[in-house]
Amino acid sequence: MKLRLPSLITIDAYNTLYTPHASIPIQYNEITSKFGVSLPINQLKLKYGQAYKQINSQFSNYGKAAGLSVDQFWYKVLSSLYSDFHNRLDSMQFDAMVNNIITAFKKKEAYKVFDDFVDVAHWAVKEKQIPFCLASNADAGVTHLVIDEFGMRPFLSKNDVYLSYDVEYCKPDPRFFEYIIEDRLKLQGMTKDSASYAQKRAELIQFSWHLGDEYDKDVETTLKMGMGAILVDRDYSSGFLKANETVKQLGEKCYVVNSLTEVRDLFK
Repeated sequence: MKLRLPSLITIDAYNTLYTPHASIPIQYNEITSKFGVSLPINQLKLKYGQAYKQINSQFSNYGKAAGLSVDQFWYKVLSSLYSDFHNRLDSMQFDAMVNNIITAFKKKEAYKVFDDFVDVAHWAVKEKQIPFCLASNADAGVTHLVIDEFGMRPFLSKNDVYLSYDVEYCKPDPRFFEYIIEDRLKLQGMTKDSASYAQKRAELIQFSWHLGDEYDKDVETTLKMGMGAILVDRDYSSGFLKANETVKQLGEKCYVVNSLTEVRDLFK
């Protein structure tokens, strides 16, 4: 039996809307090799994860609360990632290498948009007129660059983009999604002192669905709130889908799909 059409769809950005056109380690090595620096792909991937986790734990949400610019945040991540090369390059070379990476990832050429995102966005916005919003912890500058440069703005106006950098709560904090629900009600003219506010809020949560690629950040949090959740597993890495399976129900309001093109078929 197909599900009722959502009252709201929220969707993740990084690895759901867009992804690097080549993996981060490959693109980093292309840049750093000009400075005589190159790391094995697996080692670079591991070290990148460790560096990002370390710096993000000290300067969460791209360092906003600490007064860092996003560029300064990424400089710290990359400086930690390439800390072994501080003594092999002089300070000007090291700065140039790091800044070249930062600059490269501010350009359209570093990214690609998933075709299936366009498919589900067109279905939701153009065919069914379902309110459709981005809900992500991704880099705000990069996300808006991708939306504008890849022609996604017809599906995502600036009022439809909710990023942790602006909201100041990060997934999996439930306050991130609570903020979105309350803002959508506000856009409908509802205020918290309205007689029907609690009922409208409960209804909106009940019939909202979130789509994303990370189980802990995109699925667990929204299910606890009472929203529906769809895990996007394009590479069969979640363990939920068997080879060649394209969709699977995990719970009453929880599904996993191999492609966003499967989402439209879940609903009436």
